Amino acid sequence: MSVRTRLILAFLVLSVLPLTAVTLYSYGSSVGAFRAAVASESGRMALDLQQRLDTVTQDLGRQVGRDLLFHLRHHFAHVDLDARR
Repeated sequence: MSVRTRLILAFLVLSVLPLTAVTLYSYGSSVGAFRAAVASESGRMALDLQQRLDTVTQDLGRQVGRDLLFHLRHHFAHVDLDARR
C-alpha cells in the first residue's frame, strides 16, 4: 500500500467518520427536540382553540336564548291580545 493511499485512509478514518457520527447524532437530537416542540405547541394551540370554541358556543347560546325569549314574549303578547278581543 502506497503512502498516498495510507494518507487518504488516515484522513477518512480520522476526520470524515467522526464528523459523520457527530452530524448524525446532532440530526437525531434536533429531530427529537423539534418533535417535542411541535407536540407542545400543538397541545397549546388545541387548548386555545377549545377555549375559543367554548366562548363562541356560550355566546351563541345566550344570543339564541335571548332571541327565543323575545319571540316567545312577542308571540304570547299577540295571543293575549287576540284572546281579549
